[in-house]
Amino acid sequence: MGIIKSKIQSFFSKIDYSVLGKSFQEVFWMTLIALLPLIINIVIASIGTNSFIEPLKTRIIPGEILSYCLSFLAPSLYLLTKTQGTSYKLPYLHIFSIVTLLIYVLIVVLYLIAKNKWVSEINLSTHQFDLYFKLALIFFTTTIIFRIYSVYHGSSLSLWSSTRNRLQQDFNAKFTESLK
Repeated sequence: MGIIKSKIQSFFSKIDYSVLGKSFQEVFWMTLIALLPLIINIVIASIGTNSFIEPLKTRIIPGEILSYCLSFLAPSLYLLTKTQGTSYKLPYLHIFSIVTLLIYVLIVVLYLIAKNKWVSEINLSTHQFDLYFKLALIFFTTTIIFRIYSVYHGSSLSLWSSTRNRLQQDFNAKFTESLK
């Protein structure tokens, strides 16, 4: 039990919480801006009704949520290609890359299932809190978490690269100075 506790403490001690906070803020604002047209549409639809829930159900389309998911995963794929061939060690690289690609494939498969009506609980015609809607929300939440991970490590990679370049320049300057 002590080994697991020490590994967990080691994991959390490596996190730069100020960068994580900035990453969370950036993703929050980007998500809010991306969803702003949908939010405005829901607010306009709820004017004159007694309920906010009904316009919420009818205006949110799971297929649109899935398209948001695909766009939110793009930075994750970019991060994978950006760190390829560098000495920056992306934590959990194999799990992250496999899950990212798996989510991409599952989103496309889910949309194909809904479009072709292969599963009766998953369809495009009704706007209900059905299996299709729930799966779309699960994917959306997962892609937001992956987006935060990507922004966090993209920032860390930038900091790491600039620090490495600065250290290299300092070393070169000191070495050149020692030769004189």
